Amino acid sequence: MSESQTNIGALLQEILKRVSAEQEYLTVEEVAARLKCKPRTVINRMSLGVYRESVHYFRPAGTDKNGKRWHCDALFKWSAVVAWVEAQPADERSDGVAMSRGVFIP
Repeated sequence: MSESQTNIGALLQEILKRVSAEQEYLTVEEVAARLKCKPRTVINRMSLGVYRESVHYFRPAGTDKNGKRWHCDALFKWSAVVAWVEAQPADERSDGVAMSRGVFIP
């Protein structure tokens, strides 16, 4: 392999690292779009504890220089969501509530 090909390969790897780092934290709407579900489904899973704060999502907060508190909406860590998706067996769903008459609510 020539030196220019090696440099191009290294450059491509660096670009991929930067793009994936920029896309690591996503909003509820972005996660829903990637999972091909509705944002309400993501919010429901947060409420049920399926997605756990400090594991799957974070709510950055702090204070400004005047002492006023602020917070951001939930930001999901995409790698944690992928790990959750890949850990779910295809025939068993543990993220919902079994209801009477066999109805399953995710």
